[in-house]
Parts: sequence; structure tokens; C-alpha cells
Amino acid sequence: MAYWAVARTHIHREPVAARLLEAAGFEIFAPKTTAGPLFPGYLFVRIVDQWRVVDRTMGVLMLVKFGDAPARCPDAEIVRLQGRLDDRGLIRLAARPPDAIRHKISIGAKVRIAGLNAVYAGMTARERERVLIQLLGRQVAVELRPGQFPQPADLAAVSRRR
Repeated sequence: MAYWAVARTHIHREPVAARLLEAAGFEIFAPKTTAGPLFPGYLFVRIVDQWRVVDRTMGVLMLVKFGDAPARCPDAEIVRLQGRLDDRGLIRLAARPPDAIRHKISIGAKVRIAGLNAVYAGMTARERERVLIQLLGRQVAVELRPGQFPQPADLAAVSRRR
């Protein structure tokens, strides 16, 4: 029975590996965005019978394995990715939320995270919210994903308590 597997390739050698694997009869899926490969250094390979030739293909480092056999990527994941292809064959990424939606908080403002008092320390280079939480007698820096940060209503409640 055929299944999708993931081949780890040499960085920037994905096109070479894909061409050679296709020439050997494998179906390849290498999702791309306008900025380049969606998963740099990886290709999806449809395995039908033999998989060992994939490991020996120029440009391929190895198949991602679970034990001694290739790890299987669920067909539904590949179908979901393929469903996001536009007419140019590029993956449509989710739009970045507009800056107006983001809450503006001053550095040094008091906030409440998971029931703990904290001080807002700003955004990181990876677009995470950084807060300083008082724990065990010292301030501990914590980075939060945007969805983990308190809602504006929570922030207003903290402001009123000052």
C-alpha cells in the first residue's frame, strides 16, 4: 500500500533530489511559498513498494524513519497542504493579523498572566510577548505566543487596580 514519507535533503538541494526521485518513478511533493521552500531541507515522497533507493539518491540525506522503516506522513496532511496551493503552485499562507488588532502595551506596564502579577517587557525578535513574572523572590522572563497573552479586558482590569 502506498504512503507518504519525508526525505531529508541537503539544504538547497531539494530540486536536484526531487528531479532524481521523479526520474526513478517516485511522486514528489515539495511545497513552496513566494519566499522559497515551505520546509527547507525536506521533501514528501510517495512510497509504493521500495523505499531504500530514496536513501541512496543524490541530494537526499535520509528518509525520516520510525525505527528501521520510513515514518508515514498521513495522507490527510498532504491533501490539506495541496488544498492550499494557488494557481502558481505556491502554498497560500495565513495572512498576518493587522497591527490594529494587536493591543498596544507600554513596556513596564503591569499585566496579569495565569493569575500572577507580571511586568510587560516588550516584543521579541520572534514576535513573542515577553513578560517578567515575580517567582521565588526574583523576576523570571517568560515568552508568550500571541494567543497566550491576556485579552485587552484583562489588561484594563489590571490598569484599574493600580
